[in-house]
Amino acid sequence: MTDATDIGTRKRQRTEAELSMAAEAFETHDALMITDADSNIIRVNRAFEEITGYTEEEVLGQNPRILKSDRHGKAFYIALWQALASHGFWSGEIWDRHKNGAIYPKHLTVTAIKNSAGVTIEYVASFVDITERKQDELELRKFRAIVASSDDAIISETLDGIIESWNHAAEIIFGYAAHEAIGCSMEILIPPDRQYEETEILALIKLGERVEHFESVRRRKDGRLIDVSATISPIFDTNGKVIAASKIARDITERKQDELELRKFRALVASSDDAIISESLEGTIKSWNHAAEQILGYSAYEAIDHSFEMLIPPGRQHEETEILARIRRRERVEHFETVRRHKDGRLIDISITISPILDEEGKVIGTSRITRDITNRKKMEEEINQLAFFDVLTKLPNRRTLNDRLRHALAFSKRNALYGALMFLGLDHFRRLNEQHGHDVGDQLLLEVANRITGCLREMDTVARFGGDEFVVLLNELDVDPILSAAKAEVVAEKIRVILSDPYLLKIQLEGAAEITVQHNCSATIGVTLFIGNEDSQAEILKWADLAMYQAKESGGDAVRFFDGIRGVS
Repeated sequence: MTDATDIGTRKRQRTEAELSMAAEAFETHDALMITDADSNIIRVNRAFEEITGYTEEEVLGQNPRILKSDRHGKAFYIALWQALASHGFWSGEIWDRHKNGAIYPKHLTVTAIKNSAGVTIEYVASFVDITERKQDELELRKFRAIVASSDDAIISETLDGIIESWNHAAEIIFGYAAHEAIGCSMEILIPPDRQYEETEILALIKLGERVEHFESVRRRKDGRLIDVSATISPIFDTNGKVIAASKIARDITERKQDELELRKFRALVASSDDAIISESLEGTIKSWNHAAEQILGYSAYEAIDHSFEMLIPPGRQHEETEILARIRRRERVEHFETVRRHKDGRLIDISITISPILDEEGKVIGTSRITRDITNRKKMEEEINQLAFFDVLTKLPNRRTLNDRLRHALAFSKRNALYGALMFLGLDHFRRLNEQHGHDVGDQLLLEVANRITGCLREMDTVARFGGDEFVVLLNELDVDPILSAAKAEVVAEKIRVILSDPYLLKIQLEGAAEITVQHNCSATIGVTLFIGNEDSQAEILKWADLAMYQAKESGGDAVRFFDGIRGVS
């Protein structure tokens, strides 16, 4: 009897203890909701009230549909009930509606409670609000999308330098696939002479410090070295302890190459002997190198932000307008030769090459000018031209120039049916002067002869030195009538003969004595021939005038004689 009583007492005490533990667990568990077999709510706990916004009094006897958010279709709930019927259990994520109307996600587990006969008598639903977890998952997806799509290599590593994550950009930049890099030491990327950098960086990371924009060199899988800029940050656990490092590395090889090219370009610009100038499309100077200072006289301070027109002499302003118009059409102007004005006012000959400056979209935003001072070259060209086409002593046209002008005169004569005349002139007894006083004195005489002949002619006419003491005079556009043409030619020839007969004052430097001036008398003999069209060759015309001159010389000289016999011997 006593034993039976003791056994009953112990069973009751154990049941009360289990019920007490269950009650405590009910209130301290995640949100709990119990319904009867007909899905009427018969009990909820405090966590349920906090998550849903409903009190127990408001939901008792209600169907859990009061929490439904309409986020899920009919098929979703059919599948849920089928699982409960088949397995007595369902677990998954579901979106419900708070009492205030807000939609929130939760993780729900529903268990069917059955009696000893296997009949469902209750349903127990437990759930937790996973809004924060969902937000974290969204942020994580965003982060992963950023990492995946970033053009920068994003890498994480342990504090021992072992690679733990490796994004697509890291594959592109360093050449290793993720499966080749993860689990390996970061040292695979570091050249031998830079291994110390990783040690120093990790030491700073362990102290919780961030390393920003660290520029260095790293080695690709193919062995090629690339320039990188890296930012390395410590990764902390929930307790604030550094557990790893995150690296963001950017390939700056191209930028470094651009910087190197820019330095080279600046060095070239600075050291160039050519003026290198940039300007806006409005003609405002934007850059001005040292050579520009030397060639044009203005310092960079004086030139920059001023109009390019300050360099352009009057009468050439149109050149700048035309050049800028071509630049706007993206045309390049090469080796344009012109004249520009130095700061001191003198004019200098220059050769310019002007190129359009384009922005990243190909739009013309300015001009680049390379300007070379060609003043000396122009002088040399002029000197060469003088030597090629003009007599060195008298500066008169030489035989080559005479032949060219005679050719043009014949063509003009043919087109206009006008006669021209050619005179062959030789000084009488010139050799005696050279033999008596020397060639320097003879040169003085030749210069004076050239000046006197030139003074007798029109601008359209030509006097050339043929050689020694011989000169040729070409008269253009005389007349359509040969008699009148011969008369006009005779007047000019006689005028020349007379003026050349006037005395000459020549300076003579005697050895060991002062310079003296002597008077010298000289005469000239002139042979003349008429021409019209190009019926006769240039060589024949010259020959006939020369022949007429020598016939006159044989007759005593100091005379004018025509070859064609129209006027006979003057």
